[in-house]
Amino acid sequence: CGTASHTPMHFQVQSKRWPLATVLPHLPAAEAASYGSWRSYLSGTLDLRRGAGRRQATSVQGKLVFHNTTCHTARLKSPLLAIAEAVGTLEIADIHDMATASLRVDDVVGALVGNDLQGGIAIQNFQDPQLQCHVKGPLDLVAFNALLGQAPIQDVAGQLSLDLQLKASLRALLEKHPTPFPKLTGTLAMQSVQCIVKATKLSCNDCNGQLVFQDDVLRIPTLAGSIGHGTFS
Repeated sequence: CGTASHTPMHFQVQSKRWPLATVLPHLPAAEAASYGSWRSYLSGTLDLRRGAGRRQATSVQGKLVFHNTTCHTARLKSPLLAIAEAVGTLEIADIHDMATASLRVDDVVGALVGNDLQGGIAIQNFQDPQLQCHVKGPLDLVAFNALLGQAPIQDVAGQLSLDLQLKASLRALLEKHPTPFPKLTGTLAMQSVQCIVKATKLSCNDCNGQLVFQDDVLRIPTLAGSIGHGTFS
């Protein structure tokens, strides 16, 4: 009937650049050309185990370490995203059935346009990948002005505080009109947010409030600010 066995493997993958257009395929061509590339260095250990019995399924457990992950864009001098190191766990119950595969990366600390954030990511079922990710931290909106491009607003300022969780089909997420729509849970708080609407030149100022997301429901418990010469609350 066969006997169980296991084989440890160590590996390293040299740093490689991928155009961002391959990660974000639905960027307009003009926008994609202005973006740069994604780069990461990967190392780790994999343990291959072959079970006993007639079926003798081969499983994999491993530790993956992503080093010096950076994402660059021509619009910024500093990286759009920078993560010094992130450690993940890979598990595949049967290498002949990738629906049994999962990857989890916890306690990720990095910088998004110079803003320090923390979070984690998990992918279940590699045949139909299901994504779960969490991000938490403050965002200084001034840093994002260089990225607005053809966006309907400009001259943004103020701060956002994020504590959000996203659940989505990875394939659907990469579609232009994702179905099913991703589920977002958590809070987004605004503090002294301001911007100018390009089409009307109206300015929004001193926007403060909180948005609460629960799957496909959005609640706004508090929101106040001014538009042009008027105010809202």
